[in-house]
Amino acid sequence: MAKRPIFVPTGDKFPFVKEIMISFEWHSGLAKTQAQKSIASLHKAAAISQINPILEISSKSASHLGVSLSAFNLMFQVKGKRLSVECAYQGSKVFANGGPYTDLYSASSRDAKTDGRLRNSGDFVGYEFFGETFPNKPVTAFYDWLYLMALAQNSNLANQLFGFKGFSDIVFNPDKSLNCQARAAALFVSLHQNKKLESALGNKAYYIALITNQAAPCSVLNAKQDDKQVQDGEKSKLVEETTDLEMKASVEFTEISGFIEEIQIVEVDDLPSNYNIFENFFLVKIDFLLTTERTKEEVAQSFGIPEKLAGEWLKKAEKLGKVKRLHRPVRYIAASNLPHQQLLVDLET
Repeated sequence: MAKRPIFVPTGDKFPFVKEIMISFEWHSGLAKTQAQKSIASLHKAAAISQINPILEISSKSASHLGVSLSAFNLMFQVKGKRLSVECAYQGSKVFANGGPYTDLYSASSRDAKTDGRLRNSGDFVGYEFFGETFPNKPVTAFYDWLYLMALAQNSNLANQLFGFKGFSDIVFNPDKSLNCQARAAALFVSLHQNKKLESALGNKAYYIALITNQAAPCSVLNAKQDDKQVQDGEKSKLVEETTDLEMKASVEFTEISGFIEEIQIVEVDDLPSNYNIFENFFLVKIDFLLTTERTKEEVAQSFGIPEKLAGEWLKKAEKLGKVKRLHRPVRYIAASNLPHQQLLVDLET
């Protein structure tokens, strides 16, 4: 007998994925047919616990969908570079004496995973992915985030996940491994159902806060700001009522600063007096957010800001050449990603 986990999406309940250990009959041997016998045994045992249907996600899967969703095979595109989840993960590792080894982005998934430098470069430090740093804790956060991104760009595969109650990976042994594609798939389903997927993909700080239960989604802060234009000491009016764009941006920071790197409660008075939220925050994040086409409304939702403000900032970014406006219907994409437009999962599905 052996034990393997089944990963079940839990919707809006943290930690969004439930791991259920199942005992089943193991069929030894290196042949793929033996692995598929073990998978069938695992799924049969899980069905007794009312977990059914289950999708096996691995190169051993008897399902074409499961094989396609293997991290070795699941492809996505970033800044014009097409790579597998496995290559993205391995090539982004940073060590005390080397890395990231971005040449692995162009390698085969198997070669990327077995590259000797990954074991001979000293202590593991963290990740760097196309200029974006990523912490090494929580330990599965970066791998899951890559997998979520890849699924979002492969809606034809992602939309099929919603027909399953759980996911397995026969190769994954929790006693020996950390990352699991089946777990990442279950997380995708939960975040999608909970309408948090776009925000999680739009900003890594929000994503980390979400999966660690450190902050309330979309509105971490409820900071207050004194309105310096009002002499009687009243608190500032709502952002929507502010006519000056720069003042509006400063006030609005109290609503969206949950997305900044530090993931901490920041009082408005602590901000530098010369802080420009459009330049220091919006322009920095918009290139990543708009790797796929989005409407003004979607941008506003991702940043947690009013649609009017999102429209003003998008227009300003367009004049700077950072954003390209597309028509019929009106939508936006980062100028650097224009030749490589990708479709996100239809969140209305």
